[in-house]
Amino acid sequence: MTTCYFICDENTTGAQKFRFMGNGWQEIWLLQQECCEPLYSALLKEVRKWVIEEYYTEDDDHGDAFRYFDSETIYHAVTMENAIIRGGRFIGALYCNKADGSLIPVLIGNKSYASTSERLSSTHDLQKQSSGELIRRDSALKSVFESERIRFVKVSELLVPDYLTMINDVENVGRFISSSGEHLEPYSEQQEIRWVQKKLRDNGPYFSMIEKETREFIGNVEFMDATDTEGELGIAITAAKQDLGYGSEAILRMIEYGRNQLGLKRIFLKANPDNLRAIHVYERSGFREYDRNDDHIYMELPQGDL
Repeated sequence: MTTCYFICDENTTGAQKFRFMGNGWQEIWLLQQECCEPLYSALLKEVRKWVIEEYYTEDDDHGDAFRYFDSETIYHAVTMENAIIRGGRFIGALYCNKADGSLIPVLIGNKSYASTSERLSSTHDLQKQSSGELIRRDSALKSVFESERIRFVKVSELLVPDYLTMINDVENVGRFISSSGEHLEPYSEQQEIRWVQKKLRDNGPYFSMIEKETREFIGNVEFMDATDTEGELGIAITAAKQDLGYGSEAILRMIEYGRNQLGLKRIFLKANPDNLRAIHVYERSGFREYDRNDDHIYMELPQGDL
């Protein structure tokens, strides 16, 4: 579950008042609620597309009651958990003011949201609808193999919103798995669809992980450039599912799959030196460092462990 803020009326129980600079100081009333991850991901998708394709600063109409930021700052804001939702649509986020640590609203778009009298959408109904979508999606994703808490399924276009949420989270995921160590531009929906299609054409050992209990997306795991005897392990866990033990569980199950189903004699990986949490997980899973440079630490399973 993710913390979100729904625009509401000032008389709504539990509403909080936030102020932002438009034409003078403007006020907005927000109600803090929990929003399930698939709904949050779907709402993010729309605003990210808008930011990437349509946002510009030179000719903005500053007559509307918004606080304007450059596109980089807005993109950072909309990838935060503090989403602002109105009528079931994601319209902005609470952005942390580095100067004093306060939260300030960043509203995206070119329409006025100064009026907050619109009826608050039912979070329960939205989550109920999202749960139904999860069940339908889950039935379409067939397990290739499983572990105690994880279903391993083929990558799928059904999971593209989850992939985008994960890969475009620069702070928690993107910067650690980018080949250059930098993730300068957000991935688009079309880019991610093409990636899925390529993986399916290659028909290699590439899998998405689904949490059995909730049917929610966990991350992706694969053997890259696998041959008859060796493969490079790669794994990415979406931020919402980190620190829950899924990394270790997935790696151990992939080692078993690589050994028993693929016949691999050598399993290796490379890690970002700054990703200390992942390195610790790799070490606990049996991997040992055999080389390093400024960009990567190279690790492998000792032959006796295979």
